[in-house]
Order: sequence, then C-alpha cells, then structure tokens
Amino acid sequence: MTCRARLYFVTTAGMCALTFGLLSCNNTQTPASDASGKPVNVRVQTVQPSAIARTLEVTGSVVPF
Repeated sequence: MTCRARLYFVTTAGMCALTFGLLSCNNTQTPASDASGKPVNVRVQTVQPSAIARTLEVTGSVVPF
C-alpha cells in the first residue's frame, strides 16, 4: 500500500467515524405514550432448564466416490 493510498484510507475512515459520532448524538427521545401512571398487567413465567437435541434431519442421497 502506497503512502498516498494509506493517507486516503485513514482520512476516509476518520471522516466516517466523525460523521457517525456526530449523527449518533441526536437526543430526540419522545415521552412514553402511556405516561398516565396506571399499573400495567404483566405475566411472569419461571424459566426451567431443559435439554436441546442437537440433530439435523435432511433429505439427500449418498453416492460412492
């Protein structure tokens, strides 16, 4: 890689990082639509560990080499 190509790459990467950084600083959060303070009904379920079979069933043919 030549010095000019390396400089172009570093400059382009820096500009992309700067653009991404500036665009990600946008703080336009909207308030929640249901901010009335009323309780929300939720359903909770206990997680139980279980075994997961690591198999794969496929359709195909076996041909000798």
